[in-house]
Amino acid sequence: MPPSKWWILFPFCSCRSMLFFIVVVVGCSLLMLLLLLTSEK
Repeated sequence: MPPSKWWILFPFCSCRSMLFFIVVVVGCSLLMLLLLLTSEK
């Protein structure tokens, strides 16, 4: 496998992992906010 192929694939992999990390963080923060709002009522 030529190294040029890896250079093409690498940005997509890192971007996908970053997007997954952001989605997980946002989902956790939203879940915490929901728990706080429901506990206050």
